[in-house]
Amino acid sequence: MTTKHHAKDGMTATAQTLFTLCELAGHLRVHENTARRLIAKGEFPTAFKIDRDWRIPVADVDAWISARAIG
Repeated sequence: MTTKHHAKDGMTATAQTLFTLCELAGHLRVHENTARRLIAKGEFPTAFKIDRDWRIPVADVDAWISARAIG
């Protein structure tokens, strides 16, 4: 899901839906430390930090899951 935000200058920015580290761990059903290791390994290349907190785009997580799907 994306939403559009209108800046003061009339330009539009698209905001991505993001997981926190805790939400990522819950979504993948793994421990938070495992989620941290996946981020550290570069499995979610567009993950970023805001202060100390990770934000991981849901689209990256969906792509990561799809790439590992059996079938």
